[in-house]
Amino acid sequence: MMKKFYKTLSLTAAILLILTSGGFAQERTISGTVNDENGSSMPGVNVLLKGSSTGTATDTAGKFKISVLNDQSVLVFSFVGYSTTEIVVGSRSDFNVQLSPDVATLSELVVTGYGVQKRSSLVSSISSVTSKEISALPVPSMEQALQGRAAGVIVTNSGSPGTTPIVRVRGVNSVLYSSNPMYVVDGIVEVGNFNLFNSRDIESIEVLKDANSAAIFGSRASAGVILVTTKKGSRDGFHVNIDSYVGYQKAWKTLDLLKRDQYISYGNALLGNAGAGLPPRFSTMNDPIYAGSSQTFAQTETDWQKEMFRNALISQTDVSISGGNEKSRFFLSGGYFKQDGIMIGTSYDRYTLRANSDHRIHKNVLIGQTLMIGAGSQVSEQSPGGRTQIQNMMRMTPYIPILNPTNVGGYGGPTGADASDPQNPVRAALQDLGQNDNVRILGTIFLEVDVLKNLKFRSNVGVDYNSGRSYVYNPIYFEGFTGRDKANISDSRSGFFSPIFTNQLTFDKSFGQHSLNALVAIEYQTWDYSGTNVAGKTLSFTAQELTGLDNQSFTANKNERALYSYIG
Repeated sequence: MMKKFYKTLSLTAAILLILTSGGFAQERTISGTVNDENGSSMPGVNVLLKGSSTGTATDTAGKFKISVLNDQSVLVFSFVGYSTTEIVVGSRSDFNVQLSPDVATLSELVVTGYGVQKRSSLVSSISSVTSKEISALPVPSMEQALQGRAAGVIVTNSGSPGTTPIVRVRGVNSVLYSSNPMYVVDGIVEVGNFNLFNSRDIESIEVLKDANSAAIFGSRASAGVILVTTKKGSRDGFHVNIDSYVGYQKAWKTLDLLKRDQYISYGNALLGNAGAGLPPRFSTMNDPIYAGSSQTFAQTETDWQKEMFRNALISQTDVSISGGNEKSRFFLSGGYFKQDGIMIGTSYDRYTLRANSDHRIHKNVLIGQTLMIGAGSQVSEQSPGGRTQIQNMMRMTPYIPILNPTNVGGYGGPTGADASDPQNPVRAALQDLGQNDNVRILGTIFLEVDVLKNLKFRSNVGVDYNSGRSYVYNPIYFEGFTGRDKANISDSRSGFFSPIFTNQLTFDKSFGQHSLNALVAIEYQTWDYSGTNVAGKTLSFTAQELTGLDNQSFTANKNERALYSYIG
């Protein structure tokens, strides 16, 4: 949530300062129904809280529910082929909204896989998001940019920096492929892992929702298709753009857990009513919590949520250069994104570079290319004891100190008398390490020839390459009830390579009020994946490398698949 949002534009430079806050005393839920010009209910209408990423979509009956901040909040209703409508919430809690067709947009051309079609022939089967909408909010990923902006598309964020959001276009299915939609970027099919993709480089996104619009991709499109087109530059001169923002995030709300004295009172009542004997620390307020510890039960109170959550910085800087004329155009960009998680022990850093261009070398011949290089590093949330950190925060008793110098590793933890079995979340966040590093290269080269007046040939070659490393280090520790007598070290490497070759012929001709668009194509794509993992244990308190480990293990795997397609 944002408390302050300050934006300054100077020429083509933009600097945003974002401050977030946690007060939402007036937040309430409103509901309503959306109808078309004929009074029929409209499912899949995008409902967005203006100036935020909060959004929803109407259900099959055209109904919606959404939380608003106050009476001054503005709801934005949008649907493909209809004019966008904005409504101030005011004091009402129930709305009946009617949308009107937008005649102008029905003549626009949208990408539909291997070609383009008029929006008027597609209407609700495709949702489009423009570059202006994508860059309206400071979000790190393409999927988050879709949230609340594409009708019928549901995006769920985990909140952890660098973690891919869950996207659902056509619900949950189990036929052949997963419930995740298929992504196509500049002609490269089945692209994944958009964490290394700079959303500021995107020109437009089209979401193919129904079976008719996505049929050209076959069974792979059973969960919907998301088409991404990146920026190619303009033909009206030279442009330089700098886009930067800095802000911080915080947990706006925490769980209402028992304080120390409340917990002790509850524990006494619980054990007393059960006829169980009270542990020493419950029977006296002066016994040390741990043998040898100078901290007493009465002196210690730990707010585990306060210790785990923090004000976290988030920043992004992008610089782009674009330009061109009637024959050539180009787009170059470089960006850096950094996000510290609101939970200690989590973060994400990303560097991106893009170079796109196209050139008309003859009146009937166009050549071009796209190239994206990205590198990212994620420090992920730990799950000590097989639980999330939130679960450990909830279960940790409030009289246990964070630190205990008498324990191996120096951290406190519960004993068998605490009636709970969590692990110290602060220890796991600061001592255990799970780091994922990735390098991504995504590029295409194409040749387009106007064979005849209405007949066009296009040949496209694309490559998707990814190299990754996942490193895990879990040191020796003992908390009083749980521990690790040997340090665990694991190093996993992975490689992915997918080339794609596409040749297509397109015939496009208009006959008065009618038009004919025919396409035939041949496509060949392969996917090669390989991975290795080396792991071991050590009695050392300092060793973090694989050399000299005990109980070493090595595993490797490799798989390949190919798809040869005839498309029409």
